[in-house]
Amino acid sequence: MTLTIDRGAIASGMGDPLFEPPVTLVLQPTGELNQSTSSGFQTQLEAAIAQAQEAVIVDLIWVEQVDRHGICALINGLVKANTLGKILSIQSMSNPVRVAFEQEWTRQQELNCGGWDVQFEQGLELFLSHHLAA
Repeated sequence: MTLTIDRGAIASGMGDPLFEPPVTLVLQPTGELNQSTSSGFQTQLEAAIAQAQEAVIVDLIWVEQVDRHGICALINGLVKANTLGKILSIQSMSNPVRVAFEQEWTRQQELNCGGWDVQFEQGLELFLSHHLAA
């Protein structure tokens, strides 16, 4: 797997004492995110999340396949970004990867938080049913 990091002004500003970290970093992995590559990718992703001021974009356009290990690396990145108050955006995800990602995300939620039942208070339910019926 090859990982391209779009660092923009990072290289030109590294020696400057007034250098500020980039607002957003873009990662473009290539090849496969699988059992043999996901650990290295996750390390690079977490480093990018720590370095970026606000957000990291993972562009999967050049990724041919993502297995459950790669999906877990992406989910761990989402958790890390959330913990640090940053944004992690995953772009160009193929449909099969999106479906697998959503299934794993749901499984992780159930493991960590129990089953999710969306329930509203009775007053809200009555309000909604009254106004939707009108």
